[in-house]
Amino acid sequence: MKYRKGWGMVPMLADWLADQWRQDHRFAQNRDWTSCTLLPVPSSPGRLRQRGYNQAALLAKALGQRLNWRLNTDTLHKTEDTQSQAGLDKAGRLQNLQHVFRVVKPVQRLGTIALVDDVITTGATTAACVHALRRAGAQRILVMAICRTPE
Repeated sequence: MKYRKGWGMVPMLADWLADQWRQDHRFAQNRDWTSCTLLPVPSSPGRLRQRGYNQAALLAKALGQRLNWRLNTDTLHKTEDTQSQAGLDKAGRLQNLQHVFRVVKPVQRLGTIALVDDVITTGATTAACVHALRRAGAQRILVMAICRTPE
């Protein structure tokens, strides 16, 4: 999906992720989690030009349609083109992403935020995004991804 323009995978992956969420105990037992604002992990401007799409945004859009959640793509931005995370160790990934995610609009109006990414490897990208959102005042953040790779 990320490297070979596998857009055709998006509906199936969104179906699977929505099904996983519906089976999660928080969804069934807590009304606070029934409506979230989806924020895809942003791509840098250069990566977006190079790839032509943001795979996390495609996934978040499809997921929003399945869960009836709002999609927001203009609040969290990646402000710099960084070295690709692929091939970097955890320390390198953390260093690579320091201060590159910025919240450019108020987050309080978004309510509970569901941060969406395709893959979580070391958690460096997720941590950097959550840190930026927390600094901006986000209270509740859920992280959703298709897979988590072993470290």
